[in-house]
Amino acid sequence: MLNPGYSYEKTPIVGWQVHLDPATNKQYARAENLINSRNYSLNFSAPFNPTPWWQIQSNLMGV
Repeated sequence: MLNPGYSYEKTPIVGWQVHLDPATNKQYARAENLINSRNYSLNFSAPFNPTPWWQIQSNLMGV
C-alpha cells in the first residue's frame, strides 16, 4: 500500500537553528519561530508472511 501525506503548521517553534555572528565569527544555536512549515511524505507498507503462522508488516517512509 502506498500512502501520500501532507502537513502544514503555522508559526512553529523549531529548535537548534544555527547562526553565525559576523562580528565575532562565532556560531550559536537558538530556537526560532518560522513563518510556516510544510511537510510532504510518502509511506509504503507491505505485509510479508515467511511462514503461515508468522506475519510481518514492513514500512518504508520518506519525508
